[in-house]
Amino acid sequence: MSVKLKIALVTDWLTNLGGAEKVVAAVAELYPEAPIYTTFLNYKKVQSHFPDRARIHPSRYDKIPLVSHRQMTIAPFLKSAVGSLDLSKYDLILSFSSSVAKNIRIKKGQIHICYIHTPARYIWQKEEDNRFEKFPKVIRPFVNLYLERLKKWDLEGNKTVHYFIANSSETVRRVKKFYNRDATMLYPPVDFERFEVCEDGNRKDYFFAFGRFVKYKKFDLLVEAFAQMPNRQLLLGGDGPEKAALEAKVKALGVSNINFLGRLPFSVLKKYLAQAKALLLPQKEDAGIVQLEAFASGVPVIAYGEGGVLDVLEEGVNGMTFEAQTPESLISALERFETISFDSRLIRGTAENYSTKKFQKNFQQFVGNFTK
Repeated sequence: MSVKLKIALVTDWLTNLGGAEKVVAAVAELYPEAPIYTTFLNYKKVQSHFPDRARIHPSRYDKIPLVSHRQMTIAPFLKSAVGSLDLSKYDLILSFSSSVAKNIRIKKGQIHICYIHTPARYIWQKEEDNRFEKFPKVIRPFVNLYLERLKKWDLEGNKTVHYFIANSSETVRRVKKFYNRDATMLYPPVDFERFEVCEDGNRKDYFFAFGRFVKYKKFDLLVEAFAQMPNRQLLLGGDGPEKAALEAKVKALGVSNINFLGRLPFSVLKKYLAQAKALLLPQKEDAGIVQLEAFASGVPVIAYGEGGVLDVLEEGVNGMTFEAQTPESLISALERFETISFDSRLIRGTAENYSTKKFQKNFQQFVGNFTK
């Protein structure tokens, strides 16, 4: 790739540290002189992966307190914020999007490559994103009308993308279905060297799940299943809008084998993960990195058998799937799991195929093919 190209990175927002942000950080290492543009920024939450604060340029909307703290639920501000970003002086724009970053304004002669995590759920898959269910019923028809307008804007906006890179085969399918566009798959990376492996004989007697407690993650399914299995322990790490309801459900069920650990620092999280019997993934993910983090810890994954996890899960090698998002199907899978012997070192080896260095090499090669 020509060193003369001026490159900019654009991401939806930098307000929490999750899988999407880790992808941006990996690419940011490749292009250390490229600034990072975003709609909203909470630097304390992402500082560990973005040590150079001066490199990050949030939109002017970031200065509006009530907006900047609620950006993921205020779609009009997201639309305006991304539209306000001035990227006119760059030759190559690399966007990372599950919402609006791909809808940036570009000018003739610029190249725009988008790494897409998913087309925005709140627009295209409302059944999996319940944030708008919280509006009073009287105004929901108006909200739905606005979302239909957003669909048109999103379809028009993605025309600025010259090439899509998708994080999984599931996202490749969605890009084709919703946008009628092709995409090249490149699974997200895992920094597997940060995780530790617990010897098989030293594991503890619990199953583990962690993440943001939101509806589509299906933590309620785990609660319902383990309430029927009092002899199996479930530990849940994380926080989110559904946590209070989940805790209330556990209390109402009167069970003692389900425990909430809250938000865990990485040093503690990796120990809970390494010592678990298995990581549970009851949701349908676009791609997800948590399963790779489990593999890096030598821990098998029990996952719902749809979505991006199928790109990396090898049945009987590093995990297993269950067919339906029901307590009965999960319970059956757990019973089968107890009859299978997994090799932690072999599982760890499967994570190495998705190392950050390999991801960076493949990403740079893709970009180079279109910027020669």
